[in-house]
Amino acid sequence: MIETQGLHHITVTTSAPQAFFTLMTKTLGLHLRQQTVNLDDPSSEHLIFTADLAATAAALTVFCQPGQTPAYRGTNLLTPISLAVASADALPFWQTRLDAQGLAVEMVQHRFGHAGFTFTTRQGLRFQLVCPPAAPSAMIPTTPTASTIPAAFRIIGLGPLTIRALNPAPLITLMTQVLPYHHHQITGNWHQFQDPAGHLVWVEQRSDLPLTIPGTDMGHHAAFAVADESSLPAAAAAFSAHGWAHSAILDRNGFKSIYFRVTPRMRFELATRTHWPTRATGLTLPASLEPRRAEITAQLPLSLEGWS
Repeated sequence: MIETQGLHHITVTTSAPQAFFTLMTKTLGLHLRQQTVNLDDPSSEHLIFTADLAATAAALTVFCQPGQTPAYRGTNLLTPISLAVASADALPFWQTRLDAQGLAVEMVQHRFGHAGFTFTTRQGLRFQLVCPPAAPSAMIPTTPTASTIPAAFRIIGLGPLTIRALNPAPLITLMTQVLPYHHHQITGNWHQFQDPAGHLVWVEQRSDLPLTIPGTDMGHHAAFAVADESSLPAAAAAFSAHGWAHSAILDRNGFKSIYFRVTPRMRFELATRTHWPTRATGLTLPASLEPRRAEITAQLPLSLEGWS
């Protein structure tokens, strides 16, 4: 069993970097912690956001891919991307705020005791805003923000990792035999998994949809956090034992990772805990890419110069 510590990050892709940046920072009130590039494709800008300024906060990150083909969002997909608020009292505020931005907002619904609603960007990327059944007041962020969002209504972090799957069986194996989650509850075609610390994964079984065709404006991958690099060789052995394809252990410029797939179209990662910078102060590159800084900077789709 690989001991994980909840989510390290979720990564999505966007064809509209400026609109996504504005949504994250100005509308949702998230903090931009780092501006870097996709280490596997340095032509793609990579932005890292968190709800608070904790050093090891779980992050929502985005690969900027303007001009690329949109995804067909079917099954075997990370969707919707979950963000959490501390209280159901925040939901009407967010419905009004997001509706005013022209986003497609759905009605409040309940799942496994969580109230929440979904909203969709103009590019088709779906999010959900949820609140746990009982959220302690300590979860409310105390870090400063320049936004107009009342403190009690602020987003407090990532919500349950939510997956749409053709066949949940490989995910059940992953969660209960390799990661420290138990199969907590089933309601209709929805499965809930929970680890000892209370971190949640939701899986929606959808056999009525074709498989996702990768493209932009979709969930790219989800990373579970591990304490340190010592967990990764055992994880690689476990993945191999189950016949799951996986990468080597990779240096991700601040943390170590291993990527793996348990089902088609879906990519997961185990990542060691990292300390995000308090604030993005410019483009961060690994030493191997520093000689190409001018070239990389010139092709970035989003300029953050003067942003505050």
